[in-house]
Amino acid sequence: MAGNGSKKEKRRAKKAEKKASASATASTFTSAFASAFASASASGSGSASASTSEGSISITISEDASDFIRCRNEGKVKSLPADEFYSKMDDTLNEVPAVGNVMDGILRNMIHVGTIPAFTRRLSSLPCVLGKTLVLVQLLLVDEQKAAQVKLYALGSRVALANDDSDVVERSRKLFKDAAPTFMNDFGLWIFSRSLVRKAYNGSIDAAALEFSPYDPLESLDQLPVDPPSGIRCAEIFMFFAVDSDVPGDLSNREAMVEFLNCLNSKNGIRKIQAFSVTAGSVVATREKLHELRGNHQSA
Repeated sequence: MAGNGSKKEKRRAKKAEKKASASATASTFTSAFASAFASASASGSGSASASTSEGSISITISEDASDFIRCRNEGKVKSLPADEFYSKMDDTLNEVPAVGNVMDGILRNMIHVGTIPAFTRRLSSLPCVLGKTLVLVQLLLVDEQKAAQVKLYALGSRVALANDDSDVVERSRKLFKDAAPTFMNDFGLWIFSRSLVRKAYNGSIDAAALEFSPYDPLESLDQLPVDPPSGIRCAEIFMFFAVDSDVPGDLSNREAMVEFLNCLNSKNGIRKIQAFSVTAGSVVATREKLHELRGNHQSA
């Protein structure tokens, strides 16, 4: 009996040590990300870069937070611009489950606080969007395999952060064509949508557009789960459009949103896109919350 008790104590101790390690990792990544995206958001550059002196962050994720700290202290943490950072986001994040769950929360915060306002400012400053209709879209859809998140990470910010604006229109149209199947193949997976429309854009982006991203339909931002949460995995997608056309019904309901996207996702409709960018985060929601949100659309 004493032997069994000793084994149980060892298992408890090991479990507690693992949880403490994951918590430490969460704290490290939270601090690093917070500094990186706060700096990016404040500057409006949209470049959530990393360095050993300013909120370092490593793409190589370890179960042991001390590995990150050691690499940072040795100057081995690589500085990455935001587009390259997102292009490296893939399923390897899930190889360490506890860290993967924490990273979901951190990246979702980063998207809300830094990425969306940054590429909204960036794209709204382009000459090609003057006089056009600006549309911001927030979409929540079931994504149990994280397929949408991984796909849109690889595609996302390449238009918003490109150095050369000369072909932004064509690059935006190609991006939409590449990304559209991810959120349009099955409208039945949509849970919730939200839109903000600004017609005849005059070159001055307003506060409402810059504050579009903080809205959280699941009310779970800043929660960084260490243990795998229960619920249904969803993708939270943000899109920015500048279009050379009117918008049906100001996107005031789900049907108008579907009509708008279907129109753009056609041979003639895609020519109306002047600028477009997209990114997505992964989030777990309870069945009760999804039932409450299902079919809802809000016009900001």
